[in-house]
Amino acid sequence: MSHPDDPPVTDGSGTAQAISAATPESVTPESANPASAVTPTVETPTATSPTATSPTATSPTATSPTATSPTAEYGYPGTSFSAPLPIVDATPASTLRPKRRLRGFYWVAVLGSVVLLVAGLVTAVITYLDEGKAGGVVERYFSALSSGDAAAALGFGTVPSGSRAMLTEPVLKAQLARGHIGDVAVLAESNVGSETDVDVQYTLTSTGPPITVTDTVAMVPSGRTWRLKSSAVPVQVSFTGAANRITVAGATVPTGLQLMFPGAAPFVFDTKNLELSPQSAVIRFLSMPSPLGVGLSNAGGTAVKASLNQAFTACISGKAPAPALCPAPNDPRAVPGTFKGVASNPASTNAMLSVSSDADGIVLANATVPVTGTYSQLDFNNLPHLKQFIGSITLNAQTLAGDPSQLVWENQ
Repeated sequence: MSHPDDPPVTDGSGTAQAISAATPESVTPESANPASAVTPTVETPTATSPTATSPTATSPTATSPTATSPTAEYGYPGTSFSAPLPIVDATPASTLRPKRRLRGFYWVAVLGSVVLLVAGLVTAVITYLDEGKAGGVVERYFSALSSGDAAAALGFGTVPSGSRAMLTEPVLKAQLARGHIGDVAVLAESNVGSETDVDVQYTLTSTGPPITVTDTVAMVPSGRTWRLKSSAVPVQVSFTGAANRITVAGATVPTGLQLMFPGAAPFVFDTKNLELSPQSAVIRFLSMPSPLGVGLSNAGGTAVKASLNQAFTACISGKAPAPALCPAPNDPRAVPGTFKGVASNPASTNAMLSVSSDADGIVLANATVPVTGTYSQLDFNNLPHLKQFIGSITLNAQTLAGDPSQLVWENQ
């Protein structure tokens, strides 16, 4: 609103302009309605006289709208909707899942978890109960032996009196090298008073065919579980022969009463031609022979038989280096080394081979061979005469296990 005393406003050309403003009286009743939201039109006339001091304001003309805008009612500027827009879920239809199916998956997962939990608890309880049984303790004892844990194995029972020189991991390792323990199975448990005998079976595997071993382990109660009455086997260590050819874990074998682990005997010979007898090759709780038997291996037997055949063939064919020492017919008047003929069978066909009690491992060979031939016989004048012979010649020879080719005939 301009004041009558205000100076006239001129534009850049010096022409005076009159300023008019709408007075409150110039507003029509329709414009007072906020819903109409009509903007008044003000017309400003151009002054014709530069000396005019008071502008003349014309009343604005109000134009009534033809339609009422909904924006003032709902607060959505610039839209022609007469009601609020609905809220629509923008999730693609392909990602929607029925709530019932999701609930089904949830309960399947819950039930699966419960089943696994129950199965785990049942397995744990069964394992606990089995391990508490005498048979379970025996299985764990042999498992410790199989893994080479000497200390753990001894902890399953009482160590009896005797030398413990062979209750070491190097000796146990030597035992496992001779035959690894596996396939341990409890066959039966029988009560003997307050104790229990557990029959167990296991296999020993090495370079040859596996050996199945059965044994009986005495168990004593210990609280809610069991312990071995003896966690080692007392063995009186001595040998029927070839003692000088035997070592254990690279050292000299200690003799006398020794404590040992069950399983393969750890003794090693310096030649492949010797081995322990089957009864002595496995250390058992049940029983152990004394002394431990020593015999020829398959390789040793084959080598000794071949040497025996070769030496006897040389004798009866007249090619022996020392004919006088060759076997002859059982005739006190036969001249040594004069028999020549043929044998019906190889000399080793019925040969008996054994290792003597000598500590150096001497092998004895005894055989009876059917032959046909001739030999020189002394008459009553001590003159030799050729005599026909059809019968058998007895052979007695010996050789070293380490070198069977060096066979020597014993005196007939």
